[in-house]
Amino acid sequence: MAKKRAESGVKLQVMGIEDLQTADKVLKEIGDLEAAIGSLEKDCRDVVQEYLASMQEEASPLQEKIKLLKKGLQAFCKKNRAAVFKDAKSVKLAFGAMGWRESTRIKTGDDVIGSIRRVYGKLGEKFIRTQESVIVELLKDMTGIELSSIGCERETKDKFFAEPAAVPAVDYKQAE
Repeated sequence: MAKKRAESGVKLQVMGIEDLQTADKVLKEIGDLEAAIGSLEKDCRDVVQEYLASMQEEASPLQEKIKLLKKGLQAFCKKNRAAVFKDAKSVKLAFGAMGWRESTRIKTGDDVIGSIRRVYGKLGEKFIRTQESVIVELLKDMTGIELSSIGCERETKDKFFAEPAAVPAVDYKQAE
């Protein structure tokens, strides 16, 4: 069953075009209308950009305060790491969680590409990008011995995090 198109209330009539001169005028009108739409879209983008710039100005001090507060939390957690995080790497509080997450990255040596080619031959090409850079994401799957054989080492450290809990919406009907 075919869907019925919603009526806009405006009846459009197809214009009868009899010659090339009329067709050319219609093309010009279409171009003018499309230019007008483009102008409206540009005006809209400009207004949005103004609002974004204004919002960023207002948000900047808030973001700076968040950075300072997180640095304070991190300093507290470093100072009290043994006591607060003796059983776990993170602690969940009433308004969120904070703690340490393990972060791993692969540190590559000077001639890792040459080492990969020497050790793995053709099979090593999957670890190398076309522009001759190491694909660190694939190296992460290697063992420590495999990494050391090509002049790399795994560096693991804890990265601090602080995540506020999502604030639930208030149901005013239940609050009464």
